[in-house]
Amino acid sequence: MSEIHNFDGQVIIVTGCNGQLGTVYCEALIKNGATLIATDVHDSPNTKIENLLNSNSSDGYYKKVDITSEENVNETFQNIYRQNNKIDVLINNTGTMIFNEFTKRKKSDFMRVMEVNIFGTFNCINVAENI
Repeated sequence: MSEIHNFDGQVIIVTGCNGQLGTVYCEALIKNGATLIATDVHDSPNTKIENLLNSNSSDGYYKKVDITSEENVNETFQNIYRQNNKIDVLINNTGTMIFNEFTKRKKSDFMRVMEVNIFGTFNCINVAENI
């Protein structure tokens, strides 16, 4: 991102921050002044995200969230809103894939992909829109 993008004072949630693309988003947003709320399903952020959040003067932080749970998304986003008095941007970056051969895939694997990629994204948008 160039200096044209200034996110000073904007509270931005990034889901799936521990993935490769999520980490790149987080790095760019922090470098351009965002108050980053980095989220992922894991208990803690990856080392790069942790270092970015610890070395930055912003009020950004990490929150564990399971986007497949509407209740968990609602509770997490409400807490983020209460702590920051706003949510300016939501970047739905979370996604999962099946890496085995198509003929060896189980329906439960496919349903997990749908749960994360479709319904999880819907949960985040629906909750953020209604805060």
